[in-house]
Amino acid sequence: MTVDEYAALERRLGAAVRLADGVWWRRVRPFFYRPLYLFRPLDSDPVHTPALARWGALQYPVRVGAPANSWLHYVMAEPASPYTQESLGKKDARAIRVAQKKLAVERIELVGALVRPAHEAYLEFYQRTRYRYKVERRNWNKFAAWAAILRAFPKLLVLGVFVAGRLRGVSISFRVEDTVFFAMFFAANEVLKLGGADLVLHTVRQAAADAPGVCRVFATMFKGEGGHDRFYLYRGFQQVSVPAVLRIHPGLALALRCCAPGAWARLNGELPAGSVGR
Repeated sequence: MTVDEYAALERRLGAAVRLADGVWWRRVRPFFYRPLYLFRPLDSDPVHTPALARWGALQYPVRVGAPANSWLHYVMAEPASPYTQESLGKKDARAIRVAQKKLAVERIELVGALVRPAHEAYLEFYQRTRYRYKVERRNWNKFAAWAAILRAFPKLLVLGVFVAGRLRGVSISFRVEDTVFFAMFFAANEVLKLGGADLVLHTVRQAAADAPGVCRVFATMFKGEGGHDRFYLYRGFQQVSVPAVLRIHPGLALALRCCAPGAWARLNGELPAGSVGR
């Protein structure tokens, strides 16, 4: 997808995105914005930005060596290739081989008879994780509407995980310019027990490695809070840090320093104790 198509997708999914001076900005939190596509450093200080950022904060990546006052931390596999199942450690490669005997991963379109079992898998995922983002998708109508949005963007890679012919997990990935986003994965408990998470991640990484021009597979922003980061870091991803400029309203900066020093440290990109970046 182009960045414009990516912005259209995010807007349809409910994200607050704004175009200013040729840059798409995403509202990360109220009054706080970052570029929607974080892998294109800005060469200069943007003049036109979302209006509400004037009263809050704005953060964007810059090239190495450019003036910077903060950091952005990504979890990603870079470069995306070469990658093969054989390049993994023995334990990970074996886990994928075992999963391949029990599970089938196929490209699907969430339409018709596949929507209902996908929703059932999502409900099981929610019961297990209590994941709060877009929790309204527990409702059947909301989930069906979300599936309809995905169908409107055929450049998405939607993978289904099947157990004995029944859909029990869904993964969504997409490519924007030279970056593949491993955007979403939810599955029933049995899929995880059979190694489905490893198999789906392997499938996406293999597709990225085989696609000309792909530089990286992005999983998530690094938080250093345990399980979510660790899942990828234990499977060949790296924590990568890039310099960034943070523009913040002086009153907000003072309030954060005094009342929420932890939030201030995270905003500046200070790594948690024990983290190692590059």
